[in-house]
Amino acid sequence: MEIVKIEKKNLVNEVYRQIREMILSKSWNEGEKIASENKLAAQFSVSRVVIREALQRLRSERLIVTRQGMGSFVSNPQNYAVPDASIALTEQAFISLMEFRQSVEYSAIELSAKYATEEDFDRLRNALQGMRDTADDIVQFSNNDFDFHYAVVCCSHNEFLKRSMLCNRELMVSILMEMNSVPASYGFGLDMHEEITKSLCRRDVKHTLKLYQRQTEYNLTRLADFFK
Repeated sequence: MEIVKIEKKNLVNEVYRQIREMILSKSWNEGEKIASENKLAAQFSVSRVVIREALQRLRSERLIVTRQGMGSFVSNPQNYAVPDASIALTEQAFISLMEFRQSVEYSAIELSAKYATEEDFDRLRNALQGMRDTADDIVQFSNNDFDFHYAVVCCSHNEFLKRSMLCNRELMVSILMEMNSVPASYGFGLDMHEEITKSLCRRDVKHTLKLYQRQTEYNLTRLADFFK
């Protein structure tokens, strides 16, 4: 019996199969950042070329999305179920919202470790429940989405931060509505808000900020095809 050389395409198929299985089995969840090509190559004991080809196949199936400078993330193919879908939102408008939230909510999260009370955490949990209860109503869901983030800011007990949020409520809700209008986007939003709630209630500032950053990077990556 002669030895049969393993062709590169078989390596690509195997890497593709394993990553695809991890995504479909939820071992890797939506929004989770995928390791770099170098790290994956080391983990699979293959070349970067093999990893790159396997990831390209996954991108073509919308199982992952990639943005230069940010990397690749596990995505939800159902987001792209409607051909040529778009939202009335520009990338710059989204980035401006994220910059505002970083300046206000990040500061509030840091202050929450010192000032937040159990009543504040109850308000946060109630806002999350409101989002769950209105997942089929984009307008109410988006308003509850804002209420959640306002509840985060309230944990700081800083009137300036709280008023900054309230002054921008109308604009923020309109942008949240556009983001939430992407097909099948509620699942990731609810899961991430639940993680943020648990982390904030533990007063784990570092982890909460990491969750915010992960959410921002993934949203910026997955919404690229929808921006006006």
